[in-house]
Amino acid sequence: MARNPFRGRLTNAPRRAAKRQRAKNSRWMHLGAAEIGTRQKIQRCWAGHTLATTNSLFLAGYALGLRAVFVGPLSAATQQMIDYLLRQAAFFAWHVTQWTSLDVFLFDIPLTEFQYRRAFRPRVHLRIADLRDDMTAKKMTSFSVSQLHQLYYHFGLREFVLAHNETDLLIGTGHWRANGRENCYRLHPEELFLYMLTKCKTGMTNEKVIDMYFGGDYARWTYGYRWIIFYLDLLYRNIVGHVGLLRFLPQFERFRDAIQQYCQKDRWYHDHQGNVTWVPGLEKLPYNIFGWIDGTIDKILVPFSGPDGDYDGAPRRAQYIDAQESVYSGWKKLHGIKLETVLLPNGISTLFGPVSARQNDRGTLNLSGLNRFLTLIQTSLPAHRRCMVFGDSIYRGFLQNITSYYRAIPPDVLTPPELKINASLRSARQPIEKNYGLTSCVQQICDSRRGYQLGKRHPYSLEQLRVCHLLINCYVCFNGDQASGVNTFDCSPPTLDEYLRL
Repeated sequence: MARNPFRGRLTNAPRRAAKRQRAKNSRWMHLGAAEIGTRQKIQRCWAGHTLATTNSLFLAGYALGLRAVFVGPLSAATQQMIDYLLRQAAFFAWHVTQWTSLDVFLFDIPLTEFQYRRAFRPRVHLRIADLRDDMTAKKMTSFSVSQLHQLYYHFGLREFVLAHNETDLLIGTGHWRANGRENCYRLHPEELFLYMLTKCKTGMTNEKVIDMYFGGDYARWTYGYRWIIFYLDLLYRNIVGHVGLLRFLPQFERFRDAIQQYCQKDRWYHDHQGNVTWVPGLEKLPYNIFGWIDGTIDKILVPFSGPDGDYDGAPRRAQYIDAQESVYSGWKKLHGIKLETVLLPNGISTLFGPVSARQNDRGTLNLSGLNRFLTLIQTSLPAHRRCMVFGDSIYRGFLQNITSYYRAIPPDVLTPPELKINASLRSARQPIEKNYGLTSCVQQICDSRRGYQLGKRHPYSLEQLRVCHLLINCYVCFNGDQASGVNTFDCSPPTLDEYLRL
């Protein structure tokens, strides 16, 4: 079994090398780009004091040589100068010793520690049946034990293995043997299924998830996680994407009625000053709405970031400026990827993307073609039965199947009925924002920039985000959602079998 990296007990520093010149398991210090010159500063002080010691010893030796050649007694000033140079040499030599000891203390691994064999945590071979109770299962995966069994069955991993006449998944590494066969890791599908859910739920790094729950070699799980992400994304892409709206086309009118019934309810309105106002509901919505559309940005790590060199004042990597700017949003002042989401009253959402955060909501809509798609799938319906999705003010415009709030251009003002409709729809539109919050809470990897790394050799951030939204929809099928609750639209989500049916 592979050995763990050897690290110093104080600084966790395993090697005498710069951070980005080593793999994750052998980096010499966990420093960011701003602190990359720490060791260089120590060594520069070391070199400076070494030079000062050499110069002081040279001058002291030169003075002693002059005193040996000089005949007669030395003046007091000359003797004081010689004594001063000797003291300076001793002072600088003491500093050299201190800097040497500090460098060894921080960045050297003792021989006895280096020779001690450290193995990875043994592989646990975890299965769903090994989870003690529902609390343990939900802490790891957000699903109970019975829900995990159903989810594992519907994902078809066991059937995939049997179709290839194997007992385990064979995950290729990209390295080939002399006989032409690819080197592969063997992973049990149930174990890999639990690993994927745990990593998405906790948002931990591969190393931390492995050390805490699964054990074994890090590389094995890295290859396996990427494989199952691509497997699920390819299998359910047409369900998670906007094409999945076709499954709910017969229910559009029921969704429309549910939204209208919500807007017709009377409610108390509480303002910021604590005043309470009784607001009667609407008589009828002016248009048919079956869902809500919005866009969201997830922060990512800056791709190909870091200084071009391991020294103070190193420049940025100029060759990657275009790649970094391609995912930078000047409006939000961040690097990220953007999703377009349509939320239905039953709590199920479909999405388009991810795309670059440089696009605003209207630009993402143009890329997704959702307006044309809704027109196409409702062509056979009469005009009075066709439904639209509702979004914020950026979707206001000449769109046939997407609408927004009433808006007045000065000096015109909105009429009281229009203001009332806007307020009612603003309240009804809140579940889509809550759905984004649910995604960040249940799938914590979506709330961590470390989970999105586009600059990797084999990136899978986009596929991972789509799989996380697939898991959120499965979570809603089991547990419901704010939108599908009794207090909102009272539309039950589909069963897991109905949602995942291919």
